[in-house]
Amino acid sequence: MIRVGQFQGTRVDVGLAHGEEFGPLIREVIDIYRLVFGRPDDVLRELVRPFEHRTRASAPATASEIEAVASGAGLPTWWLYLLNSRSEIMGVVRDGCTAICDPRSRVLAQTWDWLGALESLIVVIDATDERGHRIVTMTEPGITAKIGMNCCGLGVSMTFLDAVTPADGVPVHVLLAELLHCTSVDEARQVTAAIGSGRYAHVMVADRTGDAELFRFIGPTTRTERWIGPNPIGCTNHVVDVPATGGDMLDNSTRRLDTVSRLLSDQPPLDVGSAMTILADRSDGTAPIAAPYTGYRGVAVGTVATVAMDLARLRFDLRLGPDQVPAFAATLTCLHASDRSG
Repeated sequence: MIRVGQFQGTRVDVGLAHGEEFGPLIREVIDIYRLVFGRPDDVLRELVRPFEHRTRASAPATASEIEAVASGAGLPTWWLYLLNSRSEIMGVVRDGCTAICDPRSRVLAQTWDWLGALESLIVVIDATDERGHRIVTMTEPGITAKIGMNCCGLGVSMTFLDAVTPADGVPVHVLLAELLHCTSVDEARQVTAAIGSGRYAHVMVADRTGDAELFRFIGPTTRTERWIGPNPIGCTNHVVDVPATGGDMLDNSTRRLDTVSRLLSDQPPLDVGSAMTILADRSDGTAPIAAPYTGYRGVAVGTVATVAMDLARLRFDLRLGPDQVPAFAATLTCLHASDRSG
């Protein structure tokens, strides 16, 4: 059964509750990443230091939440910053995430492909702040946000890119946390512009009005693509004209992008069910969208979870594992929805 943390209050209140409720799980996640990084703690502490400083400078509210998680869990603060900066510190693609967005029906969905050991540790954070703003996100214990949406009908997704040069900006998971506190894609554009580049990822942001944007972060460069027309779009783990961003996964990422583009062509407007069906596709046995767990350097890697969000109906649906076992669903409302419906 999926663990759901229902928290209320300020960002600090939410962080403290997160740490207190999920402390043992956070320790398990830390043990996993110790093995993944394969470096002594003192080396990891130095690697995370610049990201800690950038987060405090550019995203102080999220920094306060991260530090509160550490306090609630009774763990060193730097380890929580490390978890929230892990993508930038690792810098290589070894997953196979696939994301899709259909502005016609306001549906945003993606697979999260990574370590099979994390499937049993996934949590849902369901947090309502003092203004009545509610966020639901699927994440790893200790990481403040990943794939999710809020009660204003804004959703975010992220697929990782290989680091061509070292990342030197605010971590992508910190950016996702900041974006989930936005009320519209237009506000998300402003937040993203203020935070700047310095990471490697596709971040898709969409809202219930049909506005949507794909941010392509390629180290020091940020590219944006706004959907003016009605067509749905997919993205995987590379930028077509920057093949180095695919790393060793370039062929796999290209084949998945071809598959999802084919499945989206001439597709009627998506709903949660049809989005899940596309993301369950295994027609390409070499590069399936829903990837069974396979061994990689002694660990199992595959599709850990799939999330589909209907932003117009404020519906969030989470399924676990390569076979999409239903795990959690919610319909979001703001406590003060009439004040935030613009």
